[in-house]
This record gives sequence, structure tokens and C-alpha cells, in this order.
Amino acid sequence: MRLTHRATLLGRWITWLAIVLALLIGVTAASAAPLSQQGSSQICVLAFEDKNGNGARDNNEPLLGAVGFTLADANGLKGSYTSDGSSEPYCFGKLEAGSYTVRAKAPANFESTTEGQWAISLASGAQYDARYGAKRTGGDPSSSGNTPGSSASTSSGSGTSTLGRIVLGGLGVIILLAAGFMAGTIVQRARHR
Repeated sequence: MRLTHRATLLGRWITWLAIVLALLIGVTAASAAPLSQQGSSQICVLAFEDKNGNGARDNNEPLLGAVGFTLADANGLKGSYTSDGSSEPYCFGKLEAGSYTVRAKAPANFESTTEGQWAISLASGAQYDARYGAKRTGGDPSSSGNTPGSSASTSSGSGTSTLGRIVLGGLGVIILLAAGFMAGTIVQRARHR
């Protein structure tokens, strides 16, 4: 009788182990799908104060803060960023190959000296660098475009990733299954006593 009971318990353990492994394999397969859909390309943006207005960044020309950049594709806005004048270039990463548009908006009292819009055809694994220059038009000449305290912001994917949510959900299922198995084992032992 004891041998049959042990065989039954062993069979249940093996069954539950197989279920947990199947769930883990399913979670792994499901989590791999979003990763394969993420691209490997990026578009990097940089803004500079074009003091001499020649449309090129010279050695004495600093980064420029408070420039608003937007990234869009055929489906709409993909992300935005406001330069802080110290941590650029900023890259919109994990992009799929395809067509994108980047737009730059000069801060107050500045006018563009370079293109302010780029139509970009991005290949897989490629990087495109968009450099935006602007020259002071008037206002307070003692202030620079680097706005202290301005912060960079992006809407191109923050928060918990899809992979993270799938893994957390899978762990929750595993914990529930383990608790159910333990409860079932306790009930079975109580019946056999």
C-alpha cells in the first residue's frame, strides 16, 4: 500500500513538474516574440548654437538646450526629446528599418541655420545622425541656449517592458501552481491517514 501511495505521489510530482516546465517554455516563447520585433536601428539627434551661422558645428560652438525634436513614421509620433545642452547626442533606439521623419524646433530667440526636418530611410542595424544648428536672433545676448534645469524627455518607451510583464505573469502562475500542488498533497496525505 505504501509503495502505491509513493508511486502516486511521485506521479503527481512529475505531472506538476511537467506542467510548470510547459508553462516556462510557453512564457519563454511568448517573451521571445516581442524581442524579435524590436529593431536594431537608431536615429541620433544633436542641437548646437551656430554662432557664425555657417550651418556647421565648429569647435567653439556649444550644444544648444531647449530644442524640441520629434520622431514620426507613417503611423504617427514615435517619440520626442527636448535637448538639455549637455548630454547630447540623444538616440531614439530599437527602431525597425523603414521611413522616419525627424523635426527640430528652435528655442525662443533662435532661428535655424540648418535643416529643421529630415526624411530618413533607415536600414536594419543602421544609425542616422541629425545635427541641428540655430543662431541667436535677438533678445538677451547674455543668455545661452543651454537652459539650466531643462530636462530631457522622451515618449519612446518607458515603464515595464512586455518581456518584464510576461515574466512576472509567468512567475505568478508558477507560484499559484506550486501552492495548489502543495495544498493537494496535504489533502491527499490527510485522506490516507
